[in-house]
Amino acid sequence: MKTLYDQLKPELLVNLENNIEQYPESVARIKKILKSNSFYSELTIGEVESIVTFCNVDRAYVSMFMYRFGEHLFNKK
Repeated sequence: MKTLYDQLKPELLVNLENNIEQYPESVARIKKILKSNSFYSELTIGEVESIVTFCNVDRAYVSMFMYRFGEHLFNKK
């Protein structure tokens, strides 16, 4: 089964990697969270917020529907 790390949109993975130099502990924690979960529903609100922040997701284009199901973060299986 693919992990959330495997399902993360490629452009967001690039953004996450770009933040590793400035925020190594936070990026490492997010990677651990993504690699240890397979379903978006397993994440806490705080974890989703951290992913959104460190992947540099533009919240202006994220609808409530997208936020609820993680469509703005992950590729469909």
